[in-house]
Amino acid sequence: MEYYISSFPIELVIYPPRHFSDWVPITRTTCDAFNKKWATDSKFEELGQNFALFLQNSVSHLTNEFQIKFPLRSQKKSLSNSGLFIKANGAVLQGRSYSHKRFVRIGAEGYHPNALQIYIEGYVGPSISDDMKRHDSDAALTQFGFPIPKDHLGIFVGMSALLDNPERKYRMLERADLTEERIREDFQKLDDATVRAEKWALEFTQNQKSVKIIRTDAVSRLRVKLPFVPIASEEWSVCRIEDALGGLIVHYGELFIELSKP
Repeated sequence: MEYYISSFPIELVIYPPRHFSDWVPITRTTCDAFNKKWATDSKFEELGQNFALFLQNSVSHLTNEFQIKFPLRSQKKSLSNSGLFIKANGAVLQGRSYSHKRFVRIGAEGYHPNALQIYIEGYVGPSISDDMKRHDSDAALTQFGFPIPKDHLGIFVGMSALLDNPERKYRMLERADLTEERIREDFQKLDDATVRAEKWALEFTQNQKSVKIIRTDAVSRLRVKLPFVPIASEEWSVCRIEDALGGLIVHYGELFIELSKP
């Protein structure tokens, strides 16, 4: 198995969208070995750094301005003793299959980030869908916000909490130090927050087609499609990513910290 080790200088800067011009995965629907050149390019790590810095800054008021150390890669980076951490997807997800997307997420200590996360997810156009399904609720998201136009980046933010998954292909909310009743209470708090966050998201986007909610007895997910970012742009402000994260953190940030405690 091969792993990518970044050798480029680590500069704590947010690269402009134009930095990622001419960087396009070959397979743009799911993970594939043909995406190796894209996923092992230095820009894969640099876009991950961008997302991590956006996330770090969005919770700085909750972490006493704590700053994580880079490179990020797929390592878990605790945000001081706040109970929050940042983790990114690695270039290699399974065997020799390389990602077609870049995502970084905030998690709550004690819970696996696949089961509980506030995330940024990015796709390079022209991506037409995301058919990588590991949870049954993913089926509702494969076409949401797609296609991503050529010469643009498609950015999504959101929160995902998964209490149960009958097929057990994805991590669920589970902790050895908590009772099943407490875990269900945690999930209910998250779902209550999602009800409130949906109202914010609709006001923020002013577009029902840019907000996706999935709520069941075992799933609470909010996904927000931000405006497409022209790859030639000098600024990320066109997609309002900092404002979007700020809105998510209002609803979920302190709650994640609360849930991290035994």
